[in-house]
Amino acid sequence: MKLGDVDWAKLSHAGGPADDVPDMILALADEDPEVRASAVDALLELVFEYDEETGKVTLFDCTPHVVPFIAAFVDREVDDEAFEDDQAMLSDVLVHLGAASRDHGHPSALRDAVAAALEHHASWALDGPE
Repeated sequence: MKLGDVDWAKLSHAGGPADDVPDMILALADEDPEVRASAVDALLELVFEYDEETGKVTLFDCTPHVVPFIAAFVDREVDDEAFEDDQAMLSDVLVHLGAASRDHGHPSALRDAVAAALEHHASWALDGPE
């Protein structure tokens, strides 16, 4: 799937229309750690909300569409500790989204997207990168 294949303007996130999501996703690949960190923070704030008191996760219709791009970012091979830290954080996000989709009965599109991403990550964790 390519960023342009998704009609982001028809989707929403916590801040309204999700037409700004492609820029956030592209910023994940930026060489500048501050730009990447800003993109990670924006995605975490807008794509899903977690209420620490109740443990409830609120998702948006853009969330399943973002998962494959987060997975691609996590899969990218790099030799940069700051980049690897961002990857680890977003890998954890995938796991939490998977748990949320299971525990809170979220749409099957999210469950399917997370399952595909996690299946790849599970094999990588067990077998190492190809």
